Amino acid sequence: SNPKDRSQWYIPSIQDGRIWKLAAKEGSPGWKIDRPLREFSSDELIGLFAHPNDWYARDARRILAERKDASVVPRLKTIALTESDQRTALEGLWALYVTGRFDEEVATSLLDSKHEYIRAWTVRLLGDEKKVSPRMQERFVELAATDASVVVRSQLACTAKRLPGVDALPIIAQLLRNSEDVDDPHVPLLIWWAIENKAVSDRDGVLNLLADKSTWNLPLMRGTVLERIARRYTAEANNGGFAACARLLQEAPSSEAVQIVIAGMETQLAGRRLDATPAELKQPLENLLTQTEPSGTLVRLALRMGLDEAYPVAAARLEDTKIDQAERIALIATLGEIREPRAIEPLLGLLEHEQPEPVQAAALAALESYEDDAIGDAVVRLYPHLQPGVSSRAIDLLTRRKSWSRLLLAAVEKSQIDPKNVSTEHLRQMLLHGDADLQGKIESRWGSIRTATPREKAGRILAVSQILAKSKGDAISGKPLFTKHCATCHQLFGEGTKVGPDLMGAERKSLDTLLANVIDPSSVVRQEFRSYIAVTVDGRVFTGLLAESSPETVTILDAKNNRTVLRRDDLDELKASEVSLMPEQIVDTLSDQELRDLFVYVMSDTRPPEQAAAASATTTKSP
Repeated sequence: SNPKDRSQWYIPSIQDGRIWKLAAKEGSPGWKIDRPLREFSSDELIGLFAHPNDWYARDARRILAERKDASVVPRLKTIALTESDQRTALEGLWALYVTGRFDEEVATSLLDSKHEYIRAWTVRLLGDEKKVSPRMQERFVELAATDASVVVRSQLACTAKRLPGVDALPIIAQLLRNSEDVDDPHVPLLIWWAIENKAVSDRDGVLNLLADKSTWNLPLMRGTVLERIARRYTAEANNGGFAACARLLQEAPSSEAVQIVIAGMETQLAGRRLDATPAELKQPLENLLTQTEPSGTLVRLALRMGLDEAYPVAAARLEDTKIDQAERIALIATLGEIREPRAIEPLLGLLEHEQPEPVQAAALAALESYEDDAIGDAVVRLYPHLQPGVSSRAIDLLTRRKSWSRLLLAAVEKSQIDPKNVSTEHLRQMLLHGDADLQGKIESRWGSIRTATPREKAGRILAVSQILAKSKGDAISGKPLFTKHCATCHQLFGEGTKVGPDLMGAERKSLDTLLANVIDPSSVVRQEFRSYIAVTVDGRVFTGLLAESSPETVTILDAKNNRTVLRRDDLDELKASEVSLMPEQIVDTLSDQELRDLFVYVMSDTRPPEQAAAASATTTKSP
């Protein structure tokens, strides 16, 4: 808002309590500030609302608030109602408010203003009292249905959250019908924010939003609100909440709507199983399970709800290769999280018979939850027959518990498992059990497992920098090396996963910084990538990022991008680790040329041309 001519800029200076103009263009009409603002008349202060330096407008408003001069109220109303410049009109509205002359009569006129921010601020200021008159509430409902400005609709959602449910919910009902807001980054969540605030205090009112069947199909309801309503009432974990969920299931007008409700409930129960099926939900869930083809989400929800009838359905699906693989994996994970004892044998059966690698990996992850030495024995026995991509996951399982770690070391001694397949990270995982016997056996076979000293790391950094300086690398050859060694944790050029920092935003163009981060990853660990050690009451140990945390569960994300959901009741200890999740020896297995290829790829300005062309050829273009 300042003039382009910098000679007209004004810099306020406070000296001995007096405010002076320090610089002004000679002859600038109307803007010469040559005395303290407190000596200005109220009319002169209002004249400063359009000053190019906003400091003067704000200080003028403050002084007017202190004076509460009734004589200027008509002028302030005129400015707020008729001023063509929106910024100046806002100054008039704010001054009117701070002088105590903002009332419902003025607000009624302001809600018809051509300026969207005037209308939005009027809604906000009226809502500051957390109550409105019936007349204003009706006007808000009308605005929610008809106002073309997303700014106004956004403020209406915020104000609805502050009002009593009886006033707020009709406003929300109209906001939900503005389908043009479905892709807005803020409005859908602001609407949900308002609904969530009334979910318990005005439960019937919230549920009555869905009394009109057409409401279920509104884009904002289906895309943002409905699943969250189901989650919110499931989170209550009491009779009222479960009864609300049952009502949602019974009143849903279509199978698609039912699935959205079920998905919300199942998501809220992630990692958990209820001790007993809520009476309010037992019959609705049983009815849904009798459908010809119940969805995978429904089966998982019924399992988490403790419904006995759900397990036979789940067991039949475990080995059914006709079912979508992602559905089978999700079902396997659920069985592990709820520790269904009848599932141990079928899960082990997935390892004994030919199954896709992702399915077997999911089975191993699920089996980690069970405190049963027979599982460790079975995994050791089956290890030679496992597919290559699953064998490392099997060793992960064996390192989780102290008793299983002993079985792993015994299998190494008997040559059932090649010691080369037991990585340094596996050894460190076993050492976390704090067992002297395990430590002795590990040191006897592999030597002392310790982190390198600062001097050793500095020497390794120097050695790698010299290798990189001897010859050029090839970015195209470096790409598969990145995929193999780095992409499980990092993204680059949009490829990989986000366990660790996205390398596009890291200091990858500085070789010194890059070498230090790769060879000594624990030297500096950003807070959001701090590793945690989780120890459960039944002796399992997990190391990884704290990906999610709720009052009921925590989710650990390990260096291989495996997610483990743990119930807080099962945690014996959860502590931050000083050691980065990134292995220190990540480059030790690479040849000199592979090092050059990898580093030149990581430091490239753009994706190598051949790779970029291949990616472009496989990208589907929008019509």
